[in-house]
Order: sequence, then structure tokens, then C-alpha cells
Amino acid sequence: MNNLSVIRENTFSLIPNDIFVKEIFPNFEHKELTNLRLVSKEFRKNLDNDALFEEKDLKMKKSWESVLDIQDRIEFEKNNLRKIQNKIEKKNTPLKQLTASWFGFFVSLLSWKICVILKIKALFIRLFPSVATEEKKQSVYRIKISNLQIEKRLSITNLATLTKDEKLIMLSHKIIEKEYEIVLVEDKIKNLFGGRRNFEKLPILDIGNRTGSTGYIDFIKDKEMSAPIMRGKDCHGREFFSIRARSNVVIKLEYLNSGCQTFFKRYTDMASWTDGGFRFIQPPTYLIKNGNVDKQSYDQLKKFIEERGNNQYSIC
Repeated sequence: MNNLSVIRENTFSLIPNDIFVKEIFPNFEHKELTNLRLVSKEFRKNLDNDALFEEKDLKMKKSWESVLDIQDRIEFEKNNLRKIQNKIEKKNTPLKQLTASWFGFFVSLLSWKICVILKIKALFIRLFPSVATEEKKQSVYRIKISNLQIEKRLSITNLATLTKDEKLIMLSHKIIEKEYEIVLVEDKIKNLFGGRRNFEKLPILDIGNRTGSTGYIDFIKDKEMSAPIMRGKDCHGREFFSIRARSNVVIKLEYLNSGCQTFFKRYTDMASWTDGGFRFIQPPTYLIKNGNVDKQSYDQLKKFIEERGNNQYSIC
């Protein structure tokens, strides 16, 4: 198996290869998912303990290993086929030289199937020693070429089987990769807080079966939050986190002094996040849409969380 950080150019991917090269595979290789979670000292002490890795990470890793393994096997078989072909060509060269003269060509004709069946070849060999000598020289190369042709056909058969297996593996990988694309987006969200483990430490906000009229999780009020930042899932299984903040300047209209902004997964089966409620950070319609991050809004939100607010609002 080649180094996992080496991605074949012909490998199709729903996720840009550079993400795996720069972020995913180096971590799998060293058993450190540092870009997917915050690695504590305790975690580093137990890097060889696979129980520390989430099932979805290992599933993706195993899928990629299968893809790279089948590609290695295909490449090996292709190289083997090229070597066999080179050997055939090397054996063909002296044989062509032997049959270049009229006499050598005549002797080669005696090896045709019809001549063998009618025993014409045997007759000439018995009557003419020179024919026997020439035929013996040619047969040495023909036998070797024949054996190599058998190897070549076997290699072609193996290559066809491997190519068929590759299609099945890639079909399965495509499905797993699509699922993992959502995981990568979720990790981008969790990286706002320093990784999966820090995100999981946030207090849980139970919103029961409540839903917004448009499907948005935009109904959470600051008064129902017991902590400045909380996380949870709605009745559809969509993850969200809510931030409670207040204005740094007292505003006459009381409802503008404080509020709660919620960022949530828009659809259960899509890598998209949007927001609702009181808006301290104002991203476009989506913070992340189909895996594509609105970098300006993302960076603003990350800074807002890290610095516990901005010039206008403070997380409280």
C-alpha cells in the first residue's frame, strides 16, 4: 500500500482531493485527527487505541484504503502486462531475423497447423537435416513466445477482474464519501469551538418537538438558555448551536438589547448550515452551502466566539 497521502489523479472524488491531501490523510497516517478534533495530551498518549476514533472516521479511512489498494493492484498488473509484452517483443526480434531469409521463411511455413496435421513438416525434417536444424532454432523462440502469450492472456483476465472490482469499490466509496462530506462540514462548525471534543462539552439545550414555521430553528429565546452558548438537536435530528449576547450600548427598545442567534443544519441530508433569530453576525442565506463555506462570515463568527463578542455585542 502506498502512503495514504498520495492520491491518484484518476480517482474521482465528491470532495476536493486537496482537502484529503492537506487535512485528512496526514492525520490518518499519523493516527492524529487533529483537523477533525482537538487532540489533548491524554488523547496523544493513546494514539494506537482505535476506540478513540469515531466510527465514521474509520469507515472513511477503510474505504479510502480499499480504493488505494485496488488501484495499487491494478497498477501492478498493468506493469506486469507491460513486462510480459516487452519479453514477447524481445523474443520476436531474433525470430523475425531467422525468418527474414527465404529459407527461414519456408521453414516457418512448415509450422503452420495444416502442415503439421498433414505431416509435411515431419517429412521435411526427416529428409533435410538443414530444415531440422533451422526448425529447432525457431521452435525455441516460438515455445517461449507461446508461454508468454499464455501469461499475457492471464494478466489481461486479471486486469479485467480488478477493473470490475474497482468499479464496485468506487461505487461504494462514492456513497461513503458523500456521507463523509457532511461530516467534514460538521467538523468545520465544531472547529469554531476548537474541535469535536470542545463542541461536545457545550451544554445541551432541549427544544423538544418545537419547529419553526419555515423549517428554521429561529424560535429560541435568550431567556430559555442556561449558558451563553448551547447546542442541541431538533426533532428531525438537525444539529444546532445558539449564542446569547447583549448590546454593548443600551438601546431604548428593550428587545434590541439582547437576543439569541442560532446556527443550524438546514437539511438532514445536505452539507448546509444557516442561521435564524437575533443576528449578531449576518452571513448571507447560508453560512455553509453544499459544503462551500462563506469564509468572511465564518471568520467573523469564529472571531466573535473566540473574543466573546465584538464592538456591538458581547456574549453573555
